[in-house]
Amino acid sequence: MEIIVKDLEALAYDLKVLKASLSEGKRDCDRGLHFDEQANHEGQTKDFRLAALFGRLGDAYHDFDRRIDEVREIEDRLLDLIDKVEYEDIATMAKRNR
Repeated sequence: MEIIVKDLEALAYDLKVLKASLSEGKRDCDRGLHFDEQANHEGQTKDFRLAALFGRLGDAYHDFDRRIDEVREIEDRLLDLIDKVEYEDIATMAKRNR
């Protein structure tokens, strides 16, 4: 049971790190939008602003792909942990029935 608790704590930590990473990604998007507003105010060309926005959009797309992979890894670990708990329950019941 101690191992399961440590695994749960590790999952909780990984989710906390993922949440912080997603928050940082959102701030990056906000900065990109602010940059566009500022560039427009400074008279930058539409082509310049579009290139900057598409560059930031591409970065955000790749960042979200990485976050999806991280969520999948956490999900796999959680499912493995569920299997461990079920196995431990079965083992405990088997010991009682002897």
